[in-house]
Amino acid sequence: MKKWILTAAAVLLCSCSVQADSTSGTPSETILKTQETTAAQTTEAAAEAETEAAPAEETEAPAAVTVAEIVSYTCDDVCQRIMSEMEFPSMVKVDADSLSMYIDTAVPEGTDWAMYICGSGGFADELFIMKDAPDDTVTAAKARVDRRHSDFEDYAPDEALKLEDALFIEENGYFMYFVTYDNDKCDDIAHEMLRS
Repeated sequence: MKKWILTAAAVLLCSCSVQADSTSGTPSETILKTQETTAAQTTEAAAEAETEAAPAEETEAPAAVTVAEIVSYTCDDVCQRIMSEMEFPSMVKVDADSLSMYIDTAVPEGTDWAMYICGSGGFADELFIMKDAPDDTVTAAKARVDRRHSDFEDYAPDEALKLEDALFIEENGYFMYFVTYDNDKCDDIAHEMLRS
């Protein structure tokens, strides 16, 4: 395809600029001879250019780039993905002003964190992730899960089981806890997005 386009361009170029020469024949013969010569030269030049370019393309591979170098996820991004891949009751995001109602702690200025709870209060499901969490936040989060277990124990035993199986993780600068029907899946997603 490239050769055909180059040949056509050469023919058009030559047909516009060739003048008749009294020694070589009529103008149409001169144009035809010039077009044949130019087309052959253009085809040869295109073939040489492709041959020269091919080794450069084969030897120059782009540097490997990992996903971690391209994308940086927030704690909220992780929670959103967990909620998109699993079924949850109506989950509601907890904002910084309301956090102390659930976990007896304050969020340090500029801290990346996210917390989602069941909006109706009828289910134990919770997601919490904080980067560089202070020790008092970790202690307060564990105390919350213990209190909630006591609340659900007689009220909704199946939900109390979720709280018994709550997964707490402190790793690579993150503290997180998950209260769901599949905490391992939450951990896998968080591991992929934050700790890989």
